Amino acid sequence: MDKLPLKVPFGYSTCSLADCPVADHCLRQRAYRQLVETEQTLHVLNPRFYQPGEQCPHRCDDKPVTYARGFTRLQRELLPHQYDHIKWILMGHFSRSGFFRRRNGEQAMSPQEQALVKRALREAGVTADMAFDAYEERLEWKH
Repeated sequence: MDKLPLKVPFGYSTCSLADCPVADHCLRQRAYRQLVETEQTLHVLNPRFYQPGEQCPHRCDDKPVTYARGFTRLQRELLPHQYDHIKWILMGHFSRSGFFRRRNGEQAMSPQEQALVKRALREAGVTADMAFDAYEERLEWKH
């Protein structure tokens, strides 16, 4: 039985290899099975140029990834000089507006961005393990 329908991004490259050993957990094959029922045209990878299975360079795992939103609670718990230090580090990576969008929860943070925030916290001398304001599960659509 198939999982819930996917919100496949427009123009996403799908895979037609239903007999691939990882097909049931590959977003490309799951997207193909869904779109072939409703769409007149599809963007399909040419199977002549890759090997099916775990080592396929186009494989896209369907395991959800945890994204975080906001760190306003962190701000309230930090000393002013710690927050300033973190703010300047993160503005260097995200830009000023990018920093505030992430801090306020308007833009979700990938696991890599979450690690960057935690690294900035450590640099500022914060030793406590602090949580983000909210978390959400997302699929990672590789293009």
